[in-house]
Amino acid sequence: MRVIDVVIASVVGLMIGSFLNVVIYRLPRGESVVSPPSACPKCGHRLSPWENIPVLSYLILKGKCRQCKEKISPRYLLVEVLTAVGFGTMFYHFSDPITAASFSVFVAFLVALSFIDLDTRKLPRKIIYVAMLPSVALLGVPALLHHQWGTLSGMAIGAAIGLGALGVIHFLAPRSMGMGDVRFAGYLGFNLGYLTLYAVVDLLYGAFLLGAIFGIVFAMLKSKSLKVSIPFGPFLSIAAFAATIIGNSLHIL
Repeated sequence: MRVIDVVIASVVGLMIGSFLNVVIYRLPRGESVVSPPSACPKCGHRLSPWENIPVLSYLILKGKCRQCKEKISPRYLLVEVLTAVGFGTMFYHFSDPITAASFSVFVAFLVALSFIDLDTRKLPRKIIYVAMLPSVALLGVPALLHHQWGTLSGMAIGAAIGLGALGVIHFLAPRSMGMGDVRFAGYLGFNLGYLTLYAVVDLLYGAFLLGAIFGIVFAMLKSKSLKVSIPFGPFLSIAAFAATIIGNSLHIL
């Protein structure tokens, strides 16, 4: 039964990932994610249903537009696969379907916000605020109804830790940490605080460690200077995903 749940979740993740590609491309441009239908960004060719099948269509078309033969970025494939793997992982990791569903939605927002940050160096506050709604509905409300005060306080403290830690950096060095990162960290802390506060600590530790390693390597290979600007959202997302799975196993306090 668990295998079936994971398979179904992964398939749903593929479909959600396909939609996330639309969100990632259109929302920063102020375009509707509903209409017009998906089209080739190069020639405007409207994609038929069979050209819109997650992963499969990309492989059949060999990563090219059927009309103009221009290459389609492999990132579209990557977004779909990452979302599918994330959904499947959540349903494998959590036995409770509500928790698994909530953290699957969590994964979807991690993917969307990470790629938007890579493209625009921004983490739109509207998306972060919308992301809070399912977290509150699926995690916060049940905890409140069942009087799970420890869980609720963990979520509140987790959000405060995320907001506070990055907020201090933003206050001291605004150019090094944007408010989008601060809000995003608060959202991540809220969700991870549902699991354990250790997961929130692991989030911050992991994100800064990954960011530092990548920044040094990037500076050495590309800019030859340690003063480089890199989006921090993807590192927060990677660390948050890892902390969700291994939250209690990396105690550093």
